[in-house]
Amino acid sequence: MQWQSLQGGGVGLPGEGASVRDLYVHDDGGGPALYMAGDFHEVSGTVVEKIGKFQNGFWSSIGGINNPVFALAVWDEGTGPALFAAGFFNDAGGTQVSNIVAWDGVNWRGLGVGLDHHQAMLHSFDTGAGAALISRQNSAVVNGYAYLSKWNTAPGCAPQTYCTGTISFSGCAPTIAASWSASLSPPGAFSIVASQLEAQRFGLQFFGTSGSELVPIAGGVLCVQAPTYRLAVQNSGGAAAFDGSIVTTPAELLAHPSGSALVVAEQQINQQTWFRDPIAPSGVALTNAVQYVVVA
Repeated sequence: MQWQSLQGGGVGLPGEGASVRDLYVHDDGGGPALYMAGDFHEVSGTVVEKIGKFQNGFWSSIGGINNPVFALAVWDEGTGPALFAAGFFNDAGGTQVSNIVAWDGVNWRGLGVGLDHHQAMLHSFDTGAGAALISRQNSAVVNGYAYLSKWNTAPGCAPQTYCTGTISFSGCAPTIAASWSASLSPPGAFSIVASQLEAQRFGLQFFGTSGSELVPIAGGVLCVQAPTYRLAVQNSGGAAAFDGSIVTTPAELLAHPSGSALVVAEQQINQQTWFRDPIAPSGVALTNAVQYVVVA
């Protein structure tokens, strides 16, 4: 009995400093495979960029991550087990993220607003309020949480706002917010309010169910990962520069042609507002975004 290298090779990286930080076995739909994460460029001649998959005797890439990955874990958010990766990075497979991501077997996606600092460990654990993903970081405070952060999709999780809205031409700082519980019973009891918009401008809210991303566009940031779904166009109303608003409810999400299939109990929704700002160079503006979990 002896130790041997996989596929006859180790971790390769031009120059000094390659390192392996974590290993995990996971089935992403194509059968069990070994996932390896760390700070490396290639494995046995195959370019993988920080995380690689070993299956059927070969290493392959799963999209690549731009900076070191320090921890892996498998956890079920309610849609089946997924592989989670954490570290110190802001791009996974071309998606803008913040230090923690999930792999669904095809794409990487961010988890809400992400985490602010270097993440060192990941574990799945039931804290007494349902199963959650626990992340341990190497900084004292992350998004207001000291050392440990918990991610779960339990009904009733407070909505979170994230990313940055566009400052409109007249100096408005548009913002979006939601109340505590996105309830479907009754559907009108919960609202998503975009406020401090330019008055008397046409705009709309749009939503997605694939998580968050941060993509510069039209002088602002697109914060909802595709595919996105547009709700009805509204007039922001108001009389002064800062008192326009656009409001939607789950009933309006459900009325969307795709709504009944997408807006269901325990579904995470990311939502943002777009509105006309004709005087601005791009002609449009965006609010920040809000993330919430639908409850029955």
